[in-house]
Amino acid sequence: MVVDRSDRIGSLFFWFGAHHRHQIHLAETQLTDDGVFLDVGANIGEFTVAMAMAKPAARVIAFEPNAAVRSILLQNIGANSIRNVRCIPSALGEESTMRTLYACDDSALTSLLSFTPKHIASAQVDVLTLDDFVRSQAVDRIDLIKIDVEGYELNVLRGAKESLERFRPSIILEVNSITSRAAGFELSQLFDLLRSHRYQFFVYRRRSWTPVGSELPTQEDIWAQPEERVGRVDKP
Repeated sequence: MVVDRSDRIGSLFFWFGAHHRHQIHLAETQLTDDGVFLDVGANIGEFTVAMAMAKPAARVIAFEPNAAVRSILLQNIGANSIRNVRCIPSALGEESTMRTLYACDDSALTSLLSFTPKHIASAQVDVLTLDDFVRSQAVDRIDLIKIDVEGYELNVLRGAKESLERFRPSIILEVNSITSRAAGFELSQLFDLLRSHRYQFFVYRRRSWTPVGSELPTQEDIWAQPEERVGRVDKP
């Protein structure tokens, strides 16, 4: 992987070789060989490259509005001779519009929200809803979505309601109560939206993905699975 060692994510890759090992292993179990994976907030391509290489017959669509990290993402796609990735220079949200992108010295904190004093307005970027993208691009299936968008998660899901019902994808989603409150919502609203689409939730504990109980996660990655698939597949 091509990395920027001055960036926190790049440094993690340089020293440890990966950042989301358990989540990528989960993703590999949830994407069929010929499936479609959406990487929403692709950054430099940890999930994009891993999934494209693990499933060469699958289609990978990577959304990354940050031009600086998208440049590295494209380098990583090229360096690995990957041919099954399409890179979209847009963000996903609740409505199709233009928004200000806020960046700082940690690329993982780039967001459509300003929630730290280090954030500076860096660019105006295109925002699409997933449902509009699906219609305009005639997307015919979505098997798995990863969402890591620093407080914009609820907006992404609100713009994806038709797709959640039509395709019933598995979702790997970062949640963080600090960034969600900066965005003006509570995490309970995010979980309620997914419950309204009949999803169940799992977190990685004690080396396995275990069901979420009554106490909702506040700062970690969750696996949201359509309830009709929970009993039919083995949890990794």
